[in-house]
Amino acid sequence: MNTRVATLKTLNICIKAQRALEGYGYAVKIVSIDPRLTRHGCAYGIELDARFEREIVSVLKRSGIYPGEIISGGGRLI
Repeated sequence: MNTRVATLKTLNICIKAQRALEGYGYAVKIVSIDPRLTRHGCAYGIELDARFEREIVSVLKRSGIYPGEIISGGGRLI
């Protein structure tokens, strides 16, 4: 599976995002990210299937969650 990571500011926001996405049938994993890989030093994110990136970002925004950036996969599972 080709993956991306949507960076988020805190672990609590990641949990909120994961729950929102599960409600729409999307399975995502919360990952820890090396802060050097992001522009703003975000240390957490959700790993998602790249095929559904647009749909997932849309669900997040409708839920009031705005990812910092989308990066290629490579986070460490929490």
